Amino acid sequence: MESKPQPNIVSQPVGNHSMITTIGVNPGERGPWSLISSIPNPESDMIGPSPEYLAIAAWAAWTVVTVVGVAYRGKIPLENIEVDFQVEPLERPQTIGFGIKKSITLQGIISESEKVRLERAAAYCPVGQALTKGSISIADEVRWESGEIGVVPFNTEIDQSLYNR
Repeated sequence: MESKPQPNIVSQPVGNHSMITTIGVNPGERGPWSLISSIPNPESDMIGPSPEYLAIAAWAAWTVVTVVGVAYRGKIPLENIEVDFQVEPLERPQTIGFGIKKSITLQGIISESEKVRLERAAAYCPVGQALTKGSISIADEVRWESGEIGVVPFNTEIDQSLYNR
């Protein structure tokens, strides 16, 4: 019997307004780790952050990893880094989403050339690139219990005007 490839991230509903996501479900992968997220609903308490906040949290973590990695490899005396995201609903016609303002605070006795390197590193975080520059390829399909697979067209073009606030 041929084994089917398994996804490495699985998300399933828990109740009406929450979901549990497990990362690293394949044998031999690191993990598994599980987290709970919730869809905001005025009629119930949230038991976890909303999915968009989890995406932004990943962006924040990768920004720190990227900047600290550049500082470490370049022997730049970075003493501390803090990444802060302000997230608010995006209210534009025919658009569902949210607006983001990212602020990074760096501490340390750092030369001008080192500052330039760290600023570039902050701008080239892999998750940030995927979310803002279209450097992501998405293949979306819906699998039905019957075995039928529906392919969902996905427009990967990013409307950059959405980021100009």
